Amino acid sequence: MKTINQLIGASLIFLALVFSISCNQSNKTEHEAEHEHSESEEHEHMDSEDHDHAEGEMDHDHDHEKMDSMGDGMSWKPEGEAKNFMQNDFHFIFGGLDEMTISSLNEEGDEVLSVNPDGNVSAFVFHKSEGNIGITASVKVVDYNGELKLIHHSKNADNYEFVSLSEKKMELGRVVDGVKKVFDSKVVDWEPKKWITLSVTAAGSHFKGYLNDKMITHGHGDELEKGYVGIMLNGTGTVLIKEIDITPLEAEH
Repeated sequence: MKTINQLIGASLIFLALVFSISCNQSNKTEHEAEHEHSESEEHEHMDSEDHDHAEGEMDHDHDHEKMDSMGDGMSWKPEGEAKNFMQNDFHFIFGGLDEMTISSLNEEGDEVLSVNPDGNVSAFVFHKSEGNIGITASVKVVDYNGELKLIHHSKNADNYEFVSLSEKKMELGRVVDGVKKVFDSKVVDWEPKKWITLSVTAAGSHFKGYLNDKMITHGHGDELEKGYVGIMLNGTGTVLIKEIDITPLEAEH
């Protein structure tokens, strides 16, 4: 009887040991699984943060490249109420808003500035002064009788450089202390009432005038100090302006 009790006791102890070992292994497995799950989530979170960070760096690089490609250039388009942006974006070196009628129009899906000078000279320029520069204006003249100029290196009403377009002629030159000097002049054939691009470049001592991307006039003169860039009108009728692009240039010698 004693031997049977001893066997039963030993069996119970053995079963208890087996159960204890089994529980420990189960807990260890669950702990390892939880640890692996936690590490997996942590890695996924880190990977996500790294990915987001990388995307942020890519976006920053993209914006940086975009800014680099723009340089210090500017593309201006009329937006909103004409009187507001004329007062905010420009100042006058000739005339003023009282010497013209202005309005905003929508033509071919684009907002345009409509300017109707009354015969007095009016010139409006951007607020920032520029040095070596290229200027292109997308314009249309409608029943306009007079002269349209892109001006640059302007200080005041008596000192500026220009390319001008009238019905049959393009001139390239400058005005110093009220005295006009023409670098080059050409007869041109173009169609009013159609959109055109009028351009001028001033790079060091080299000056060029373009009509619809074709060089028409070319001249040379001393390089002037920085000045303002804009448009001058001397005539009557209607001039529409859709866009003005300004591009910094390297000096030519």
